[in-house]
Amino acid sequence: MQNVTSFLWQRPGWPGVSWSSAVHEPLRAAGELRKLLQAKVQGLDDEHRARVEAELYTRETVSTSAIEGVQIDAAAARSSVIRRLHLGHAADRDWQVTDQTRGLIDILADSTRNPGELTEQRLKDWHQALFPTGKIGLRPVLAGEYRSDAMEIVSSKGTGAYTK
Repeated sequence: MQNVTSFLWQRPGWPGVSWSSAVHEPLRAAGELRKLLQAKVQGLDDEHRARVEAELYTRETVSTSAIEGVQIDAAAARSSVIRRLHLGHAADRDWQVTDQTRGLIDILADSTRNPGELTEQRLKDWHQALFPTGKIGLRPVLAGEYRSDAMEIVSSKGTGAYTK
């Protein structure tokens, strides 16, 4: 594998992105399953729909954070989800989650509750939400802007420079 010489946003044609035909069928199938699930959720009363939504957001928050190597207490994440999305009474554990986790929850809510075009500004706003302090630990981050240097991907199999 070669190191990436340019980022996606630096390539000709950005922000227009074309996908390989290999992803069309899996995406179509996922869309059909999504429609089926949405129909089932519509049959629930408001209380049960809120519980399902809170659980889905909680699982997504915990698993997305795990990809970045951050372990989040599921009960604390659930409390924050319920409070931030006004889904009912939450246990008072919201204080146990970071600003970055709250930002992730806000992004999940925006991306699912406001299905609109993914504009450059929306993408940058999401990035800003993930790094509200402009730092990762003590290291500064150019929040809400494109990266200007190589990124490192953290996974359960270790870390490595981003490659194509």
